[in-house]
Amino acid sequence: MNQKRIRVSIANLAWYVTTIENNIRYPFAILNPGKLAKGEHQYMALGGGAMLTTRGKQELEKTFGASDFEFDEKTGFFDARFQIDEQRLEGVFCLFGNPERFAWREQDRTIDIMNELIGKEHGHASIMSESERCFIDCAYVKSVQQKPSEFGVDTSTRVTAGISTRRLFRIFELRMPQSLYSRKFVCSPFVRILHNHELATTDGGSKSGRTNDGHVIQNNLFLA
Repeated sequence: MNQKRIRVSIANLAWYVTTIENNIRYPFAILNPGKLAKGEHQYMALGGGAMLTTRGKQELEKTFGASDFEFDEKTGFFDARFQIDEQRLEGVFCLFGNPERFAWREQDRTIDIMNELIGKEHGHASIMSESERCFIDCAYVKSVQQKPSEFGVDTSTRVTAGISTRRLFRIFELRMPQSLYSRKFVCSPFVRILHNHELATTDGGSKSGRTNDGHVIQNNLFLA
């Protein structure tokens, strides 16, 4: 009997910012630069998909029967987006959910987060300057599974028609001095500090949500 194939997506996202002095964790989002270029204010998580080395891809193919990888010519790595039999999902999430088990088979997990922070990834004005980057630490917090989306409500641009997608997010926090947080981070027009009740509107990432003033929150942010 043929097993049902599903698409798996692994991402490294910064959901929180913490100041070194008070150690209080604040959830935040950034404006989606693609939507902003069209005049829309839509908020998303900072970061992106995990990237695999050739060896990492080969191990997933051998161990889990993974297929349909996409090669990113810009980075020279494979996207950690692939298809597996549904019965293999728990094993894949267990592997990627442990921050150390697969680390050396991936590109630096924080590179997309930090590149987006200083404006390299999307080409818009930076949230932080490259010189300020050395004062910011990006620390792993936890791994969470996104609640599956109903058909037609997924905000991802990478949805595969006819195949359900299951996502695992490795969550990070940005740690920085209070002075940098107050002077630069929260003053950036691209950053918004979110409240828990706003995050709850995405229903575990199963749909888009709304900020208090009605702007869209993409489903890669949720209360967890």
